[in-house]
Amino acid sequence: MIMKKLLTISAIFLIWMQFGCVQKTRNVTIQLNLRLAGMKNITQVGVRGNGKPLSWQKDLVMSPVIKDSLYTVTIHAITGYNFAEIKFTVNGTMELDGMPNRRVDFKGAKSLTYNAVFNKP
Repeated sequence: MIMKKLLTISAIFLIWMQFGCVQKTRNVTIQLNLRLAGMKNITQVGVRGNGKPLSWQKDLVMSPVIKDSLYTVTIHAITGYNFAEIKFTVNGTMELDGMPNRRVDFKGAKSLTYNAVFNKP
């Protein structure tokens, strides 16, 4: 009787582990493009956010396409999520102070391009 209960509990646990709470992951490529309007003397442009390779503590540095005007970075991630929250930085100052984070939705996409203007939601 005890053995039968143990086998039943074990079977339920194994089924739950296989189908329960595990999210499927996938590869996603995101190109972030940031336009800067009327800004000069820029030393660094970056992006912060949730999910690797992003972090809220440290900038992921963006490369200039047109200095003091257009910057870009391409992110390759393996994720189980359908979106990421981000904010851009210029010279270490984070945009949209006191406002919600930007949300980059990539549900169902393998790659996408996200275009933004600094400090404009």
